[in-house]
This record gives sequence, C-alpha cells and structure tokens, in this order.
Amino acid sequence: MRTVRTVLGVIPAETLGVCSSHEHILLRGAHIAAATPQVLLDDPEIMSREVAAWKAAGGGALVDAMPMDGGSQVTDLAAISRATGVHILACTGFHKALYYPQDHWMHRADPEPMAAAFISEIGKGAGLIKAATERPPFTRLERTVLQAAALAQRESGAPILTHTEGGAGAREQLDLLESSGADLSSVLLSHMDRNPDPAVHLAAARRGAFLQYDYHLRDDFAHEEGTLALIRGMLEAGLGGRLLLGCDLARKRYFPSYGGGPGYAYLLDRFRERLADPAWSLLMIANPAQALSREDTHG
Repeated sequence: MRTVRTVLGVIPAETLGVCSSHEHILLRGAHIAAATPQVLLDDPEIMSREVAAWKAAGGGALVDAMPMDGGSQVTDLAAISRATGVHILACTGFHKALYYPQDHWMHRADPEPMAAAFISEIGKGAGLIKAATERPPFTRLERTVLQAAALAQRESGAPILTHTEGGAGAREQLDLLESSGADLSSVLLSHMDRNPDPAVHLAAARRGAFLQYDYHLRDDFAHEEGTLALIRGMLEAGLGGRLLLGCDLARKRYFPSYGGGPGYAYLLDRFRERLADPAWSLLMIANPAQALSREDTHG
C-alpha cells in the first residue's frame, strides 16, 4: 500500500482526494516581510477560511510548497487541517536563497548534514523535500540542496518537489538528482508550464519525473490556453500520467479573503470547465495520489 505523509500523520494514498499539488498557505517571517513583502501570507485564521473554501468546493488536499524553515510551520498547518478537514502536505528542504538571511546555516552546510536536517523535519510532519534553483548554471548552494534532497529521499522515501525558474533547468536538475541517487519517478518539477517548449516537457516526463503546471491563472488567466495546449500534447503522447496541477497562489491578491481572487477553488470551477474528464480527474486525483506517496515500508 502506498501512503502519504500529511501534517496530521500518514494516510492511505487513495484517501487523498482532489489535490492541488502546488500551493501556498503560510508565508511569513521577519526576513520574508523585509525582503519579499509581496509574498507575505501571515494570518493563519484568514488562510484557514481560504482552505475551508477549497473544501466546500470539493477539494480534498493541498500541498504547501514553502519549506518549514522558509515561512511555513507544520504546527499551524496542522491546526488549519484539523479545522477544515483538508489534508495538507508540508515541505522540508529549502527554497531560493533570497528567502533566507545571508547568515543562515544553509550557506555553510554540506549535503550530508543538510540531508539529516531534512530527514528530521520529515519525522516532524513534512511530506515532501523542496529544492530550488535559479536558471542554470547552478550555484554551489543550489547543487548542495539538490544533493541533500536526493540523500534525504533515499533515506525517507519522501518525494522531491523542485522549483524551476520559469520552467528552465529541468534537465539539469534531473541530471544532478539522478547522479546523486534520487528516484526520478518521485521528483515533481514545478512551474513547467512557464516553458512553452513541448520537447522539454516530453523529455522530462520520459525520464519518469512529474511535471507541475501552475502558471495558467496568472495575468488575469492569460496563460490558460498555453497550459491547456501543453496538457493536450502530453495526453496525446501518452504521458498524461506524469502531469499535476496547482495554482501557486503566493500573493494576498489571489485570495477572496483579502479582496482578491480567484482562490484555490479556481481549479474546481473555471479550470475544470476547460479540462474535461477523464483528464481532469487524472491530473487532480489519480496522479497526485501516485506522485505524493511512497511505499509504507518507510513508516
């Protein structure tokens, strides 16, 4: 049996339900507030309302893609999960360097102790390992984080969730992860629909990776058709089983509780109207249950 580690514990993968595979629920902290105030999501009560709206619209699970040491906290996510009935998956690992102070220990670490820190956080409720890069060539820090993610995956079985910058660097990320011993069938590449080149998508999927499409609603839904075209191409190539959907809502302006929109439920109404079944259910139910799970022999 395959299982998913949520902030409230391990559940059978088939009970995950409708899942948005790349979201943001909490983004906070003094450094984020000073360096990137536009991405601040710092009120658990307000965000609990947004998660409850996802549940009311038919959603079952959300992945909070910000690592626990980068603005999110598993204790608060657990409280939101209990209050709303939504399965929430948290990340260990590291996002891009800009989200951390210059004196953060990550800048001095080698892969092995960094991996040990990731494994410790998995034991405290994280379900995925985050690793982020800018466009290639990668920095020493980016290479260290990817290597540590691979080591932690080998030990824990947890999936790896990467940040690609504008959909660039997928091949290089997979190369480094593979050479470090990672299982590419348990690697999720974020923001890939920002890269319109179908060849890049086909190549990554054929190596076994999952591709997350989460760009479609940006700029007043200007990218919906591009994302749908990529999905159609991947389905025609027989690779629909490697696709995931999210919204990557990391700004207050995307949430009704802050006077914006459309909120998480966009995937359950507007986007669902444009992506008929069985494709929608594949990308929102079956694929997340596979991509976000691991064999329960890891505990």
